[in-house]
Parts: sequence; structure tokens; C-alpha cells
Amino acid sequence: FHLKERANQAITNRVARHLTRCLRYFYQEEYRDALVEIDKAIDLNPNIALAYARRGSIYYKLGDLQRATMNWNIALKLDPEYDEVRKVLEAVHDKRLESQTNLNESGGM
Repeated sequence: FHLKERANQAITNRVARHLTRCLRYFYQEEYRDALVEIDKAIDLNPNIALAYARRGSIYYKLGDLQRATMNWNIALKLDPEYDEVRKVLEAVHDKRLESQTNLNESGGM
């Protein structure tokens, strides 16, 4: 039991490191590197709503609203009380949130 608990803690620590690196890359606008890190976190533990919410935000910044929406929906499925994600999905549904590509083409960003 103790060995299994230590193994789980090691995985949790690795996931946390990938989430942290992802966030750092995201704020540096290095979205491809952020995507690599978030994918590693999800590979280690596919049940973390935050990871899917972040991956959705990365895809949004890359201009892929379809993949962003898919990941935000997974995050909400994993954590139905994730209000921030719910609000983003409502904005997408109400067309208040456009893809980065559309915003760039219209001169919005």
C-alpha cells in the first residue's frame, strides 16, 4: 500500500510540473510548447479538468475553436462545477467568443 501511494504521489508531482511548465509557455505565447507539456500531463492523468481547460485555451490561442471547445467540454464533464469553463462555453455558444483566426482576420487582435 505504501509503495502504491508513493508511486501515485510521484505521478501527481510529474503532472504538476507539466501543468506549471505549460502555464509558463502559455504566458510566453509559446503555444506549441505549452501543448506538448499539457499533453504530457494528460497522458499521466487523464482525469484532471484543469488540464483540459488549459488545453482548450491553448487551442483557442492557436485559432482552433473546434478543438478548444471539445477540450473545454471534457473539462466541464470532469468537473461540472467548473464555472469559468462553463462561462467560456456559453460565450462560444452565444458567438461572443470567436476563434483567434477570425479575430485576427477581422483586425480584432
